[in-house]
Amino acid sequence: MKPQNVTIDEVMEIFSDYLKHTNDFEIVKTEKMGLLTVLDASDSKDRSLLSIEPVLNVDDLVQTLLWQEISEIYYSIDHGKKDPCDCDEPVETYVWNRMQPRLKMLPEKWADVLEEFFSDPDQ
Repeated sequence: MKPQNVTIDEVMEIFSDYLKHTNDFEIVKTEKMGLLTVLDASDSKDRSLLSIEPVLNVDDLVQTLLWQEISEIYYSIDHGKKDPCDCDEPVETYVWNRMQPRLKMLPEKWADVLEEFFSDPDQ
């Protein structure tokens, strides 16, 4: 059964395997500024272009983690050749299958995140 709500600690646990294995994204808890997301957006992955954003609330954290993981899976296959809305069905299916275990642990309101990721932003 899916939970109705999740806490920040529960979200961190749900995504713990992803956070442990990704090299370009991290969540940092600071004493003065709370939770921050840190993304290495540099092409050469030399940490020369870090994007640091505050985590506003639990929904913000879930949204950020989902989009980050989905994007990482998608672009590891596609390598930026096509926008997600133009991708081939096998690629989309692969991403869907990889994300289903994670989505099963999150509240129902996140069920459409993959549809949103693969939808045409101009429509």
